[in-house]
Amino acid sequence: MFQFIDALLFSENLSTTQKAMSQLNAEENKMICASCVVFSNVDVSAIDSSLSAASLSKPEIILAKIYTNHAKLFSLYTVDIPDPNNYVVDIKVDPCRLLKPQFCIEGANEALYTNQFNVTGGGDLLVAWFLNVYTIKCGNEFAESDECGTFLEVHRPFDERVLASTRIVLDYSDGYAFDYISLRDICAGRYEIWFVFRMPIGRFIQHIKPFFILSPSCGPDQVINS
Repeated sequence: MFQFIDALLFSENLSTTQKAMSQLNAEENKMICASCVVFSNVDVSAIDSSLSAASLSKPEIILAKIYTNHAKLFSLYTVDIPDPNNYVVDIKVDPCRLLKPQFCIEGANEALYTNQFNVTGGGDLLVAWFLNVYTIKCGNEFAESDECGTFLEVHRPFDERVLASTRIVLDYSDGYAFDYISLRDICAGRYEIWFVFRMPIGRFIQHIKPFFILSPSCGPDQVINS
């Protein structure tokens, strides 16, 4: 079992919110640790102290707060996490792992699928996504442009480099829709899937889902996307 050292949970100078996080049960702590970002230029006080301990069991909530409060660190992307009262974006990683193959179908609601925080690399990863508004699709000279559309992107935390991506071709998701994203050239480690609207005016991060690639690791002569 991987042991994650999480400065947000185990700092000697814990804020009220961080103390609440540390009181969550062991499984929730594992999920949070798999998502946390520890950078010298990222202030842990960015986590909103008004968040309840229960809500902190969802790493996306933590990441949304951190990314929003440190949006100025980005030059290529705009952090634009939507208010769920306006529209909802969600991602589930490897959603069918616990399902029998005949039940792994698109279009179901959230109750059918699970989200996995630990996955194995070296192949294609199934991702279920949900958006209750229309996706961004471009026409005219931008119709085939990689700078216009709706994309799932793999990133390291707070790193604008795109390690892998896939274009979403559906106009609308009636329930959760499926897409695959390649992990073939990515080393073991901590990553995030960003749900991104790409437009001629810029790239807009709509959702961030953390996950951990358990293997393969990169040897000294096999440095991939470092």
